[in-house]
Amino acid sequence: ASDRLQANQRQVENGELAAEALLRGLSGDPFGTARDVLHRDKVDMDAFGKSFLELKNLAPVLSAKYETDFPIP
Repeated sequence: ASDRLQANQRQVENGELAAEALLRGLSGDPFGTARDVLHRDKVDMDAFGKSFLELKNLAPVLSAKYETDFPIP
């Protein structure tokens, strides 16, 4: 999820989406590319948050299984 977020950010920073935004704007959808980017980022952030919670919930399970303290991130 973090790799996808970084790739999305690079696309925006490098201007890779500028041509698509221009063409979509000319065809009557001026904010379509921006909406798509925001939606994609939200989906990836939700996935990142879910994986972080799974990692956070894994620490107590590992601590109990191996009888040692695993830190909660």
